[in-house]
Amino acid sequence: MTIESYLSKNVKDILFKQEFDIQSCCCTKEIIGGGSKQQQQQLSPSPHLADAMVQHIYKHFGQEHEHVQTNLLETYLYTSHLVRYYAKQLSPSHQTTLYQLDQSDNNESSFHYYLLFDNVEQVEKNLLSFSNIIKQQESEFESKSELLYIESLVFLSIYERLINRLITYGWFIRKKENPTLVQPLIPGRMLRDLLVDENLEFVIGVELVTILKVIIGPPIGMNLRNVLWHGFMSPTELDSSLIIFLLSLFHSIILKFKQTLLNHSTNLESLNIDNNNQLFKTVNYNQKYQHLIYKFKDYNKFELKEIFNRLKESKFIINGREELWKIGFNYYDLDRYYSLVTLLPQLEHSIRCLFVETNGLSDQFLVADYKSYYTTLDIFMSEQLSLSNEQLQKTIIIDQKDNTTSSVYYKYDNPKFKDNSNNEKLESEKQDIDNQLIKTLGDEIIASLLDLFIYPDGPRIRDKLSHGEVDIKSISSFILNFTIHTIDLISLKLIKKKYKEEKEKEEKETTTTTTIVSLFNTISIGKLKMEQLNQNINQLKEFKENLENQCKHLKNEQDLEQETNQEIKILYEYIGNRKLDSLLDPIFEKEQDKLIILNDNNLFYLYPTIKYSNHIQSIRKIIGWLIKLVDSYLESGKTLYHNAVNKLNKNTTSFYKWYGLVDAFIIFITVIGNHIGKELMLNDSLTIPIQITMATTKFYSKLFILLEKLFIKTKSMEWNTVKDQILIIFNHF
Repeated sequence: MTIESYLSKNVKDILFKQEFDIQSCCCTKEIIGGGSKQQQQQLSPSPHLADAMVQHIYKHFGQEHEHVQTNLLETYLYTSHLVRYYAKQLSPSHQTTLYQLDQSDNNESSFHYYLLFDNVEQVEKNLLSFSNIIKQQESEFESKSELLYIESLVFLSIYERLINRLITYGWFIRKKENPTLVQPLIPGRMLRDLLVDENLEFVIGVELVTILKVIIGPPIGMNLRNVLWHGFMSPTELDSSLIIFLLSLFHSIILKFKQTLLNHSTNLESLNIDNNNQLFKTVNYNQKYQHLIYKFKDYNKFELKEIFNRLKESKFIINGREELWKIGFNYYDLDRYYSLVTLLPQLEHSIRCLFVETNGLSDQFLVADYKSYYTTLDIFMSEQLSLSNEQLQKTIIIDQKDNTTSSVYYKYDNPKFKDNSNNEKLESEKQDIDNQLIKTLGDEIIASLLDLFIYPDGPRIRDKLSHGEVDIKSISSFILNFTIHTIDLISLKLIKKKYKEEKEKEEKETTTTTTIVSLFNTISIGKLKMEQLNQNINQLKEFKENLENQCKHLKNEQDLEQETNQEIKILYEYIGNRKLDSLLDPIFEKEQDKLIILNDNNLFYLYPTIKYSNHIQSIRKIIGWLIKLVDSYLESGKTLYHNAVNKLNKNTTSFYKWYGLVDAFIIFITVIGNHIGKELMLNDSLTIPIQITMATTKFYSKLFILLEKLFIKTKSMEWNTVKDQILIIFNHF
């Protein structure tokens, strides 16, 4: 079976080509061992890169880079060859010492410095797995190349996590000496930006940073992290010597960090950094999606096998990747993290192939090539593609017509290699075409893919895993089952032509709009917030009614005298049948019977415009303030009630005023909720319920500020001011 490569010739030259001048490397076995041949025979292999090797790579890169800026591409190409040459010289025996504990330095283990990580157990497991895989011969180890490939995916995400933490530690060390130092921005930064952070260079030195840039930096280098995680590279194309080199580099980085700590007379403990620090924050899927834990079914081995067979029969699985899919499914019951790490790059690349096939695009869209942008998930999911006649065979431009999922966010847009001379000409020649992948898969599958990978409120699971931003212990069954569910939908959609024809016929007979479900579309999230607001209002109503029911049997003074429960008697003094100085305004009274009722449909835009998405974000923020207001008002009522019946509150009018205001407060929240809730509703023709104008935007900005002020006054129980603020907001409408 021929296994097709999805790496361009340019990338292959960097990763595989051997034709370069070995003599110009000026390297010897002494450099590899870090000493003379005699010393090498006496000493066990060093687990880290020799200083001479590091200096030589950096010297070459630095000289070329400073010599001619336009030669940056050639510099990366040659330096990549140099790195691969040294990688070939490293014996696999170097790797076996990576995880060994060094008991020098007053019995302080070198492995202690792996505590740089919040997932140290995973780091150890990963390193031990590498050792076991690399030491075995191909004949002794089933699926050796696939297992090496999987562990490399894990290791590369660990690398980025390490870089994040090193930058943070570097900043803390420098801050001790310079308290005015500005905190670095880490969450959400691209790898290319992390690699040029001054704190990273401070901690591990410019030489090691340079090697990192060559191996996992921009596409003009080896770009190993992206080539693997985006699914371009097959297991048989991954050279184990590169991984051994990365492992050795990993250990060198740890040792360099240790030396930096010593140079600045500090250690990890004295830095006293809380792992819960915002800079170390990881995504906890268990907490974030606890309410969705049972949303999708669990799968048994038989069902997973059926899904695999359908994928294989439909040709969705790429030649040479079958074993990876099997391993990914086998991990389902064993390790959710490894299951996702294995399946996600394969899913992405299979969709990439389907995207190119259904749109009739050039094979250039299938391969990793530093001369054009990678075709990634955000492109597959775009509603429209804008292609120029000249670029049709070369690259792809994503339509920027105000679509959130169609906006450009390329990670390696390097102006040095971008030809802007023909931009106007290309613009005039662009052809807008509908993305046929959407028609092929259907809105239900596309919605699931957008939920999993694209929508900001969703898990964005491939992104988060590959960048090391996930607390791997928190990967819930929901995340894995959602992924398998989506793969299952794809397998069912593609398996039989008859099924597709029946589906297309069915779609023609129905309306043009298909009712589908999205968990993380911005409108869906808005509707969930409205449901929460309804629930909170009902809780406030129930609390008020419960207070009134306690006094309901007290009809007159005689009933009050006969009442033996002192708490009820005290409560009656506040909410009895006396005429309260109600804060109800006649304007509110006519709104009393209105409830916040949402149209029970699942209509939403798969591709909302940026303008509409921003508007819905504003709506969601306002709903959030309404929820906080109701919560605060309810908690105030509970506190005041407790204080009143226990005679703990000297200000006896506070609870009285709270109760006098409660009806008006509920109606006020209901009116606001009704008004903004309507804007989350779409009719069957997917018509926007309101016209978003500058005046609309200003209106909601003003409302947001007013609600924030009202919350502050509610929190401090300034009921007279609360009443005034409510009237101001209501008049704003």
